[in-house]
Amino acid sequence: MKILPLTIQFENYKSVNRKREYQAVPHLKKDTVNFKGNFLQDAYSNLNTVIDKQILPFINESKLLYKTLVEIQNGINKIISNFSSEEINLMVRKSNYLQPEYNKSLKPYEAFIIRAEKYKQNLNNYNRIKTILSGENYDNDDIKATIQKADVTMAEVNPELIKIKPFTAKYDEIVKNIEDANEKNILANDDKELYQKLIDLKENYAAKVLFYEFKIPLPEALKLVQLTKNVKKELEKPTKSLMHTLKTLEHLQQSADGIVQQINTYKQSKDEIGNFISDYKNKENKFPTPAEVQKAYKALTQKCDDSAQFHTAKLDEYFEKKYNQQNVNIDFIVLDEFLSTQQKTVETLSAKKKEIDQKYIAENNQNVLKELGYGDSLSN
Repeated sequence: MKILPLTIQFENYKSVNRKREYQAVPHLKKDTVNFKGNFLQDAYSNLNTVIDKQILPFINESKLLYKTLVEIQNGINKIISNFSSEEINLMVRKSNYLQPEYNKSLKPYEAFIIRAEKYKQNLNNYNRIKTILSGENYDNDDIKATIQKADVTMAEVNPELIKIKPFTAKYDEIVKNIEDANEKNILANDDKELYQKLIDLKENYAAKVLFYEFKIPLPEALKLVQLTKNVKKELEKPTKSLMHTLKTLEHLQQSADGIVQQINTYKQSKDEIGNFISDYKNKENKFPTPAEVQKAYKALTQKCDDSAQFHTAKLDEYFEKKYNQQNVNIDFIVLDEFLSTQQKTVETLSAKKKEIDQKYIAENNQNVLKELGYGDSLSN
């Protein structure tokens, strides 16, 4: 059991007290109460001296500095948050350009786009599961036969699929063109100075303000003062055991000593913190305002909108020329049946894999149980 320093003092104090008072009826309740009061009061007095002479002066001296740092941090966070919100809005908008449910220009081609995406998904899933089943862990005749049969199904030439493939290729081309255009719009943004200010804010101020806040142990000091007040109330009207109060005082004294060390470190950095605050105040009016951020992103969003509309219009031209003028009709019922057959083929392979995996796990677990001496007792 760990014996705390105050506990040792308490035992020594008690021992000396017993020797001194031995002839004067040592077990009287009054004597015990006096002893407790004297010892705990000494420990509390030592702690309170540190608080009065070092902790409280530090609190009064540093609170305005700490408050200023918090205000700077809140201001920085607000600016960065404005940028982040606008950036997220732009990302969502760029994503919506490629979705018929949000982009009205793509709505007439939704049936094509959905089937084309389904076909890609089927192929990707099939190639993934086929690669896994080609491994040595799945090397058996049943799997080989299933894969051979699936290859035929997945490679089947469907007339309706052939009809939409030209459109799919054009759509993929336009999607890439939209994405490339958006990237160029962002890189060529007219308001580069605004973004440079944001970079400066993040790199030279956002991290530093947190660092300097941690340099000032004000929250710890305030907490110590409050806990010490609680101990004082406990000494005036005891509700806990003597040992509990002793341990509390021991802990608070250790905390006080640690805070004093932090205060000394803070004093060495005080001028540096002051210079940081002055530097920020000098630049504060130059950092982007919410209105400036909104204006910059509004202009950028408009450029992206224009690019999306420009390239989507080319899809209209292509569809009119290659499909409407040539009277190309798609039987989507037949195409859906084909896509459904592909999906079921993938699901069959997935089921085969799952069956083999479960069998392997069961056999492996049984072997482990046998090694542990359980035999077949847990097999059912």
